[in-house]
Amino acid sequence: MKKNLFVSSLLRKTMGITLLSTSLLVVSSCEDEIVSKKKDIEPDITSQSFDFKTKEDLSFVIEAKSANGVKGSNIPFYVYGEYPAVEEGEKVSPLYYGVTDDDGKLDVLVTVPMSVKTLYVLTPVGGYGSMQTIDLTGPVSSLSFSGIAPTEYVSTKGGEDIEYSSFEVFPSRKMNVFTFYEGVVEGKAIALNNNGAPKIEYKGIVSYVENREINKKADELFPEVGLIYKGQDNFLFTAKNCTDLVVTDEYGAEVWATYISDGTFYVHNKDVASNTLCYFHYPEGTVPDPKEVRKTILFPNTDSRDLESGIRVQLLYWNGEKYVKTFPKNTKIGWCMIQNAYSAKSNNVKKFSENKLKDLQYYRFSLAPMNKKGIESAKLSVEPYNQTVSHWSEEFKCAIVGVENRFRGQPLSDGKYSDDDYNDILFYVTSNPAVKPGIDIEIPEDPIDQKMSQSGTLAFEDMFPYKGDYDHNDFVTDYKYSLIKDNCGQLKSIEIVFDPRAVGATRAIGFGFELPQINKADIGKVTGAVYENDCSKPSFIVFNEVRNHFNIFDKSMINTYEFREIIPSNGEIKITIEMKAPLTKDETKYITFSKFNPFIFVDSRDNETHLINYKPTSKNKDSFGQGVDKSDGINTFYCTSERYAWALDIAKASEKTPKWLYPIEQIAITDAYVNYDKWATGGNKDYTWFDSYNPSNIKEDLIYKK
Repeated sequence: MKKNLFVSSLLRKTMGITLLSTSLLVVSSCEDEIVSKKKDIEPDITSQSFDFKTKEDLSFVIEAKSANGVKGSNIPFYVYGEYPAVEEGEKVSPLYYGVTDDDGKLDVLVTVPMSVKTLYVLTPVGGYGSMQTIDLTGPVSSLSFSGIAPTEYVSTKGGEDIEYSSFEVFPSRKMNVFTFYEGVVEGKAIALNNNGAPKIEYKGIVSYVENREINKKADELFPEVGLIYKGQDNFLFTAKNCTDLVVTDEYGAEVWATYISDGTFYVHNKDVASNTLCYFHYPEGTVPDPKEVRKTILFPNTDSRDLESGIRVQLLYWNGEKYVKTFPKNTKIGWCMIQNAYSAKSNNVKKFSENKLKDLQYYRFSLAPMNKKGIESAKLSVEPYNQTVSHWSEEFKCAIVGVENRFRGQPLSDGKYSDDDYNDILFYVTSNPAVKPGIDIEIPEDPIDQKMSQSGTLAFEDMFPYKGDYDHNDFVTDYKYSLIKDNCGQLKSIEIVFDPRAVGATRAIGFGFELPQINKADIGKVTGAVYENDCSKPSFIVFNEVRNHFNIFDKSMINTYEFREIIPSNGEIKITIEMKAPLTKDETKYITFSKFNPFIFVDSRDNETHLINYKPTSKNKDSFGQGVDKSDGINTFYCTSERYAWALDIAKASEKTPKWLYPIEQIAITDAYVNYDKWATGGNKDYTWFDSYNPSNIKEDLIYKK
């Protein structure tokens, strides 16, 4: 027999990151043996590390602080295995969601597919910086998130009466866009820093405040997944239900706007998030002309990489001759975002883009009729809607405002549509006395649940404890595992979706899974599967006979021969397992996707086949050590002396990754995937052998491609 030196484990050891070796997944056909002087001694597989898998648990620490160094407690963070947003409307599910403790720290434990080389970590709460990455190929320390500090304005004059002089931006275009930030037209960084952020103390109208509780409330009201009150579309977005603010006090009011964030998602390293936020005012009961109304710039650049969360600017009222601080009674205040209007550069100083400011197709108004001309200019066939939503928070005595940067219903290049998250700019408005939205809409303030997911394909052999043909198509199903947490990071439920694709066996095959990390006492309502409460650990049966899901009721093979027609299944099957009560953060922390334990049972319920080194349920009969199986049923499970497995878990980077393709009938995976053996014996550590769409990985005529 061929003898290979023991291949050491833990490929991706890093500084500050621990790869937990307890997540033992796919181990394939391999003849790793400990070198022995006696050739007839059976290899001691219990002493070897099974590090050949397609996903594993990874741990690291996140620390959150505000720009002033205040610990960020209860701040949510997401971890992604793929860039979380290619463009507006195209998102991927996070691999992990968690919330910082009272010290502003979060101990992350996340299951990561081995094909992932970079993790993306972010918080949607403004004031803690933008997205960071973890390079899994090199040393990485714990991540520290903190906001950027504001720049202070230093006046060159003293004791003068403050006048809020205004400058028209690109007057030749006659778009009536004005600014009172001194010197910006000439590109000089006087009232603004080089990135376009207003300097604090500028003429007494710019200040800086930290209120992370309002920032967190804004994230709850305007989550990245989209509006949580879509059912109110007909009510919410029509012109008569505009949520612009209305001054109702007899003596008028002073008004301030405080920047929160830009919704976090943008294409990094590209200047595509430098939107400009303006305000305008108009008499109650009128609809301004979008081109003629005076639009005053509030925040020239709303990119959260450039603008400090907490910058507060006092709005000024244009009385026809000059800006003053008091807005008179019966005045309405509306908002206008101009897409990427601060994207131009000169000598590394950002400035306004004339191209973006000249055309109404880049303008997004809070009042629906004002968007009609912009939609026509963009040559779109969509209805005009209110592009901002304002919500009065009685708790914080302010109006929290969200802006959507695309016309609602606007088609994107990939055929999808605007995501309606209304968080592309988030800010809140305070006033003295209170100035509230003209329409009191009902926005549910309860935060939505958080879903973290991991996808892949399971491929089984049915001949345990004998090798069989090793084509790994006796039962093939795609899966999506999801943990549903509340916004505090406590586990509420588990959602699993299976989508069966093939049955390449002639024996009866059932399918189920075990959740060994969950206590039976915590299991509540179960839908979509049969809960086996007589097992020692929570076990669930999805199919007693997998063929029945294809409407086949004999022992026929399904979708493994290329020359046969495809037999469609009944589609995805969704299983939901609710907890009787949310598990605590400490209980939830250690529940990871790598511990989910799927299995088939062949001919009878007590003949189970699991992933390598995953324990059987308490209903399984003891057949370890029989046939070609060399596991002991104590420390090792479902493994031959050649290190062959009877089950594979092909983990995907995200749900967008194409499906894994399995071999055709009676073709061993070692023949269909040419790099399989090299990977299994430790010669190929890039974990791409299972990429079905790389021609160098496969023999195309041996792969089932229908």
